[in-house]
Amino acid sequence: MADNGMKSAGSTRKAARAAMAVVAVVCILLSVFTIYIRDTLLDSEEAASRATEAAVTPEVRSVVASAIVDQLVELDPELLQARPILETVVDGLLQTPIYEEILQSSFYVLHQAVFTNETDELKLELVDLVFLVKVSLAKIDPELAALIPDELTDGLIEVRSEKLLVDGTQMSQRANWLAFVLPVLGFAGFAGFVALSRDRRRALVDSGGAAIFIGVVVLLIEWVSRVYVLRQAVDPAGRAAGAATWDVFAGDLIR
Repeated sequence: MADNGMKSAGSTRKAARAAMAVVAVVCILLSVFTIYIRDTLLDSEEAASRATEAAVTPEVRSVVASAIVDQLVELDPELLQARPILETVVDGLLQTPIYEEILQSSFYVLHQAVFTNETDELKLELVDLVFLVKVSLAKIDPELAALIPDELTDGLIEVRSEKLLVDGTQMSQRANWLAFVLPVLGFAGFAGFVALSRDRRRALVDSGGAAIFIGVVVLLIEWVSRVYVLRQAVDPAGRAAGAATWDVFAGDLIR
């Protein structure tokens, strides 16, 4: 009878240790991504800074320049013959500090609007950028610059909030809560795992092995996600721009 009781207690202890280990690993793994999301994607200053850093990389800059020139040519087909000049002017503009300032400010305002829900309609003004393109082009070819419609400088990109799939404020609050709770639960799980172990030195070694396992899983998830995202690009330029943007935003996960 006593032996059965001891076996039952031993089995319960093993089950509790296993549960503690699973809880610890899962919580720490989730906390890595939650803290990353909170500090990188949900922080307006950090997100705007990284978005700007990505936008000024040669790969992204090339895609943006082509898109701007395509839109200008679409608005006025007469600009097609001057496309090489337009591409040179636009690419040069995208390498200036003022372009970075415009992007930084625009991304910050846009992010604040999404994640604070301060407005029902988000507007990202392109006035400064388009105006600079026209002014820069005018220095080279005034007649060509005149082909760019003045009303284009009054253009806006509008994103209506009803199209948003998530409540930004609620997401931010949940991320802050989880970024606090998950690490606490994770370390509590490891502490319980060690406390319930007869050989605590071995348990500490096993905890170190679990930490390495978590690191490997994070690397694997990052790699699989990167491959999946980049495969969505339809052309090499898009993939290169996507890779540059991914490295800026997700590089911290593998450093």
